[in-house]
Amino acid sequence: MVSGRIGLRLGIRADALRPTPKPALAAVRHAYLEAPLQPDETWPRISVVVCSYNGNRTIGETLTELAELSYPNFETIVIDDGSTDGVRKPRPGST
Repeated sequence: MVSGRIGLRLGIRADALRPTPKPALAAVRHAYLEAPLQPDETWPRISVVVCSYNGNRTIGETLTELAELSYPNFETIVIDDGSTDGVRKPRPGST
């Protein structure tokens, strides 16, 4: 995209620099108003799988972020691939 200053130097109108939304945008926006499910419907249970190798430095933040998801029905499965950094130690709230 051409910046405003360059556009003015080239004689391009400022409104010509703004991208025009594609027609499909309105259809996609309308479809996503109802996606994935309405709040009164039963949401399917999903599993979130977190694979880790020596992820001790980041696993806590990852699990905290997952706990804050707004999805109502999920489980988190953490897979350790032979870590040597202590990532296998149980975390508060884990089972």
